[in-house]
Amino acid sequence: MFERKDLTFTLLKQTVRDRVLSQLQDPVAGSTQISGAPGPTGYDAMVSVGPYHIVAAPTRGRGDGKVVMATTSELKSFTPFLLVFTIKDHDGNPVSNAQADWWQADTAGTYYHSTYALRGKFVTDAEGKAEVLTVTPGAYGPAGQIRAGHFHVIITPPGRKSQQLITQMYVCRANDPTELQTDILNRYRGPRPQNVLQCWCTASDSGGFMDLPTLPAEEVKIAAKVEEWNKRLGALDSSLHVVAVAQTEMQLSARSHLFSI
Repeated sequence: MFERKDLTFTLLKQTVRDRVLSQLQDPVAGSTQISGAPGPTGYDAMVSVGPYHIVAAPTRGRGDGKVVMATTSELKSFTPFLLVFTIKDHDGNPVSNAQADWWQADTAGTYYHSTYALRGKFVTDAEGKAEVLTVTPGAYGPAGQIRAGHFHVIITPPGRKSQQLITQMYVCRANDPTELQTDILNRYRGPRPQNVLQCWCTASDSGGFMDLPTLPAEEVKIAAKVEEWNKRLGALDSSLHVVAVAQTEMQLSARSHLFSI
């Protein structure tokens, strides 16, 4: 159920359309809000998708907001992670059928360029929500210039009411945003502590993965989602379970009147 066929070729560059769109994204006008993370709630979107994005990623979701981004083999080799998030427009209304284009490194910090491993597209459900079962993204980079593990995502809402969002969500040890201080990209823009996800270890993993706090007992809804995914994983392999989980909410900016006609 969680397996896929690898590609036999390497996609070397973006299409002209996606390249132009990424460069037109205004880092101020495209700012958004994220909750469930330490620090201020407003943050700037990324100007470009960066060098690791590959176009035409396959659909991973089933249309119900539940997404399996990692194969069974990847889940067994690395650390299973569940991200639950909601997309809202500038008025606070949930954005259903918003398309998410997702890519990331594995827990060892490796991106895959000749396959669509840990890459895919999906849409939010009727309540603007999505649940992504994947693996924890690993840190990477040269000594002294390490980038904290993160998820890349491009959120493209339907219609003309809201702006597209290109951003990254960081997973830091102990949820500590100071881990972003070594990011090599700080040469070109400041650290983004507000993009750090609030992550927890699940009840089934009290060993303190990445020194993360244990999921609080009052987070009943999140615990129920973890249990639901653990049942699916257990049906595949009894050793598999969600080790870490995060929940967040992103609020998109309104399009200018010029582009909303």
